[in-house]
Amino acid sequence: MESRLHGRHVCINLINDTGHEGAVCNKFSGLMQTLVGNELRYVYFNFHKECARMNWGRLSRLMDTVHADVVTQGCFVLENRGSVAQIHSFQRGVFRTNCIDCLDRTNVVQNMLARQALDLQLKQMQLVPPSTGLSDLGSFEKTFKALWADNGDTLAEQYGGSGALKGDFTRTGQRTFKGLLRDGALSLLRYYRNNFADGPRQDAIDLLLGNHTVNGGEGVSTPSPFARRGMYGVSVMLLLALIVLSCMLSAILVVQPPGYHVQSHWSYWAAWVILVLSFAQLVSSRHGDLVSLPALGKSGS
Repeated sequence: MESRLHGRHVCINLINDTGHEGAVCNKFSGLMQTLVGNELRYVYFNFHKECARMNWGRLSRLMDTVHADVVTQGCFVLENRGSVAQIHSFQRGVFRTNCIDCLDRTNVVQNMLARQALDLQLKQMQLVPPSTGLSDLGSFEKTFKALWADNGDTLAEQYGGSGALKGDFTRTGQRTFKGLLRDGALSLLRYYRNNFADGPRQDAIDLLLGNHTVNGGEGVSTPSPFARRGMYGVSVMLLLALIVLSCMLSAILVVQPPGYHVQSHWSYWAAWVILVLSFAQLVSSRHGDLVSLPALGKSGS
């Protein structure tokens, strides 16, 4: 059915073949091998392994591998000849690219595929000379890069809670140390939002999709599904209090007067023991309240 609708498929798999992604990769690759034929080509490219240690130039190997497919697929061109519109050519296939979340790695590769396709289209429509590449078009190329980078950031913000990783490559065509630091900051932001701020967002999606049916008596004659969420704030406040106390105990070592060694007093270490035990007890008894879980969903319908 897919081939009848969209023509020949080229499926590009970018995930790792080891670690926590390995099981998904092996299952997916095994399935694709059973489907490979005239209407489907499967291409595996271990993105993280190939591009490790900033070797992003190796992406050109992938592009060389699929360039013939880009040319074969062609593009849809409709020409207006006077009052008559005539179809000059059809697009005869699609690329389907995936990583685990189909965000960061996928956007990088889709951007490169789009670049090849656009270059082909401009030449086929005779808008640029055959010897001209997208890199020769100055502000047009800059607009193209910004379009794909903004697209990646928007999708990643909606799904992952931050802008897209590896966005420096999409936006500038180069992988930089500054971009690597930005990715680290965005990863921390995603971790925070996905663990401590994602519950209400998921609830909004569940309400929008109809995964939760609102009962007329919720919060009055029957318990509100959001009642448990109140414990999240209490647990986080307790956790923050323990973190503040640990910072205070650590700061004592820095601000203590010369010649005074607070670490030699048993009470100082007793305070640390109490603090560590309190932290362990909090995590053990309230671990479910320390993350922002959705309150609705199918289980709450």
